[in-house]
Amino acid sequence: SIATEKVQAIGVEKIIAVHNYMLEELDKLAAEFQTLPNKESFDMKTVTVATQAIVGAKIEDKFGFSAEDIESAVLMYHTMLATNQEFATI
Repeated sequence: SIATEKVQAIGVEKIIAVHNYMLEELDKLAAEFQTLPNKESFDMKTVTVATQAIVGAKIEDKFGFSAEDIESAVLMYHTMLATNQEFATI
């Protein structure tokens, strides 16, 4: 299928790049959230889901991969990623 071909084309380097970008974006959103004067009034479950959706959309926009594509690629390359020092530090 096209989805399978797309996932197979991702590769370990791209997974690492996506995860680095994901971390950068999560850090930005967390910092922005911390500046809100009423942050205690937010439901944290909702904040978490919204954050995942925002970061997922940014990844899809920048790299062209959905969250499911990345998850599938991580599962496909889990053995290589488990021993990859750069991935382990993300």
